[in-house]
Formats: sequence, C-alpha cells, structure tokens
Amino acid sequence: MSFSCTNVRSIKDKAAFSMEANFDDTSKDSLIDFEDTSVLRFSSIYGSNGSGKTSFLDAISLLQNLILSNKFVQPGMMLARNPHKLALNEPTEYEINFVKNGVKYCYDLEYDNLKIISEKLYFWPNGRISKIFDRTEQDVSFGTDYLKLAPLCKEKLFPNKLLLSLAANETQTPEIHAVFNFFAKDLVIYGGNNSNWLNYSTDAIENRPENKQKVLKFMNDIGINIVDIIAHIEKIPINPASIPREIPEQIRSMMLADMSIVPHIKLVYKDFSLDITEESVGTQKLLNFICPLIDIFENGKIFVCDEIEKHLHPIIVRHLVELFIKNKKSDAQIIVTTHDIDLLDLDLLRRDQIWFTSINPEVMKTDLYSLSSLKNVRKDENIKKNYLKGKYNLY
Repeated sequence: MSFSCTNVRSIKDKAAFSMEANFDDTSKDSLIDFEDTSVLRFSSIYGSNGSGKTSFLDAISLLQNLILSNKFVQPGMMLARNPHKLALNEPTEYEINFVKNGVKYCYDLEYDNLKIISEKLYFWPNGRISKIFDRTEQDVSFGTDYLKLAPLCKEKLFPNKLLLSLAANETQTPEIHAVFNFFAKDLVIYGGNNSNWLNYSTDAIENRPENKQKVLKFMNDIGINIVDIIAHIEKIPINPASIPREIPEQIRSMMLADMSIVPHIKLVYKDFSLDITEESVGTQKLLNFICPLIDIFENGKIFVCDEIEKHLHPIIVRHLVELFIKNKKSDAQIIVTTHDIDLLDLDLLRRDQIWFTSINPEVMKTDLYSLSSLKNVRKDENIKKNYLKGKYNLY
C-alpha cells in the first residue's frame, strides 16, 4: 500500500508514504513479491510528541470514514475534514494505491468543505492501467467498460457525493465493490478505542477451536504460561428502566428487542485461574486484539495501529512485529506509530521500514520521510543511539 495526503491536521504540504521496498538489499526474504516489485510487510513511524505521527494515521482513517459514511450525506451538507490551521480555505487531497484480489487500484480524491473537486479511480487488470472513472466536480468521464454508470451520475451525483460510494451502494459493478470492500473490510485501523474487538476475540475463542489453539500458543510463546482459556459471550436483555421515557415508542421497542453483549474471558494457569478483569492492563489489551490480528494475518489485510507499544511489554511488541515480518504464508501488512526504540534495530528492520515525522516549528507543519531517504545512513549504524541524539530530526 502507498498513501499520500495534503492539508490534514498538522500535515499542510503533501506527505507521501509507501510500503514498496526500495534498493535496500537486506532481509529480502521478509518481502512480499508482487508482479515486478517487492512490498514490505511492516513499517514503523517514529517522531516526538506533536510531530504528526497520529495526524498521518488519522488521515488514513478520515479517508476510510469519508468513503464508508458518504451514503448518509445529503445535498448541501458539509463534508468531514480537518485541514491545517494555516490552510483552512484550501482543499484536502488523498491518494491511495493498494492491491485487491491480485489487482492494483489507485484512488485519488480532492475536496473542500462543500464539494468534491476531483475524484479518480484507476486499476491495472493484466498489468495495464485502465480508467474506471475520472471526475472534475460534476464532469465525469468513464472507462469504456463503465459507461453504464453515467445515468447514475445525472440522477444522484450531487457536489458533495463521492462517486465511489454512490456507485458501490447503487450498482453491482465488481471493480467498484472491490475498492469499497477494501476500505470496509481489508483496511483495519486500531486507535485504542475499538470496544467491539474484545467481543470479537471472545466469540472467536469460544466458537472456533483452531483460534483458541492459536491464542494459547501465542500466549505461551511470549511467556504467559496458561494451560487453557475459557471464553463466553453473555447476552443480557436491555433493562426497560434504563431507557429514557422521552424515547419514542417505536425506537424504544427496537431497543428492548436488542441484547447487551458482555464478554467473559478466563485464563487458566496450572494451579489457579484469573478473570480477564483481574489481569494486567497489558494482558487485557493483548486479549482485546489478538483474534482480530489472527484474522488480519490469515486474510492478508492491512493493519494500521497508533502507538502499538501502549500497555504492551517491548518483548510482546517485538514478537508481534516478527510474526508479521516472518509470516510468509500471508500478505498482511502492518503500519504503526511507536515510541518503542527497541524496534530501531537494523538486524530486525530494513532502512525503508523505518519512517520519521518532524514538525517545522515556524509554521507547525509535518514532514514525513523514511530512514532510507536520508543520506549517509550506514547498514551498521546504531540508529537507536542516533535517534535519541536527534540525528534524524529535520529541525
């Protein structure tokens, strides 16, 4: 995957990021081969607090949410965006390249508060570039095989509507659905508040024996010596007294028909057992996303995580990173922001897997760049020591 954005939070000028491997000839066995290129399985982004690491991941999340929620946008409504404070009246732009079902796609979007300025979708079937659509405000041109989308544009494409979202919800175009499903299912973003992930892990451990065994093995591999793990989802009817009286009866009936989901996980050790609520915060977080990670591994998804080391021991973080790097059976990729300097190790990571953010103090704008883009960085360099000295900071 490659992604660039302009005018999002602290990112004023274009920030470009790529998981495509460059000239570095180290750790070639950790790469994913795709056509005539090689792709990284893991990339990390470092930087001081306030330098723009989270702004970059937020840009990916903002694009995803914009696409998935655009079907609810009504004519005249403002579009969600978060421009740089010195560029409030300038547009925001995104470009993302990714592979879905073995085919490369490129989606490009430029917009302001009220309208789509440009929107483009191209793909490479059989290795040759082909246009699906190319839009400038309300003027849209289509590739030869997609002219059937033209009537839809005349009827329902308002200035603040994304053609990608509109076509995904209104047509049965396979290529459009592939792109939409990438954002809906294959791009997994963890920001620390994914409350439903523990429900997912609990259900997966309870109902899929193979997942339970994988969780047990992972826990033992990192030194948590459990002999069993017991998981159960409890469904509790909604208490009528908890619903405010002013709620309309129809909505009230729908709420009462729903159930409250309560996950229960118990770790069984040799001589005792502990409920998840009795475990450390780190163990709770690990159990929270361990099964979603298994799903990401097995289905070749892209995992984007802000501060992966938060509440986790460095050994666990390193083990997770090594799993991604060494897992040749999967095309899954992981992009993280982190302060974990133990990962700044050229025996573990390639130079093109390490990225930095720096903030220009004069205009408070973020620069994003890789270690491999910097001059005179040797393969045997102590990058952990030099990073702490500020050698890789631009300002």
